[in-house]
Amino acid sequence: MTIEEVQSRLDAARSATGTEFRITIRSSETAFLTEWPCPADVLTNCHAVGTVAECLAALDERVAEHGAMHAIAAE
Repeated sequence: MTIEEVQSRLDAARSATGTEFRITIRSSETAFLTEWPCPADVLTNCHAVGTVAECLAALDERVAEHGAMHAIAAE
């Protein structure tokens, strides 16, 4: 997966939720998915730690949860 593809997924998540998400890549095997703005302790608002693929899966889950919450609120 390219950086452009990851950025495209992050942009789509922001469009769907109104929330900015970031993936911080620490190494080829470790990345963090966070929601911004974020408190000073970056891991406080961390939604996933793992590979980039695992962080993207967590991102998809957050977007799905956001959609479900808004569907319930609209009822």
